[in-house]
Amino acid sequence: MSGLEPLVIGAMVGGTALSATGRIMQGREQARAAEFERQQLDVQAQQYKTAADQMEARRREELTASLETIGAIRAGRGVGAGSPTALAVIDDAVSDTQRDILAERTNMRTRIDLTQRASEMARRKARTSLIAGYVGAGEQVFNTVARAGSTGKYGT
Repeated sequence: MSGLEPLVIGAMVGGTALSATGRIMQGREQARAAEFERQQLDVQAQQYKTAADQMEARRREELTASLETIGAIRAGRGVGAGSPTALAVIDDAVSDTQRDILAERTNMRTRIDLTQRASEMARRKARTSLIAGYVGAGEQVFNTVARAGSTGKYGT
């Protein structure tokens, strides 16, 4: 024994404590960042929902305005609103607008779904980052204890 063993063990304990603390801090910071990302994604999903509702309302207003214009033009020309041509024009306008609304709604719902999935993944990342920090710290402690034990036992 050289007499340096207490100093070496003290250095190992200090280094282990610093390393373990660093891993815990890193895990906590990654968890905070992932939680922030989740919150931002939740806000984005809500914004997409609002945009989808606004888009649909705007399209319906445009359809109503178009139908009113068609009706006014036909009335101004003395053409009956119940004629087969009038009904076909109105049906086409309504069908086209509803198809456009459905396509835009589907696109927005896809964005919402993807954003919500990303939010869920960020939530999981927050939880696992924190766990990983603690596990990494524990690993560091156990490795150091094992090294200290082998150093003391075998003198290496």
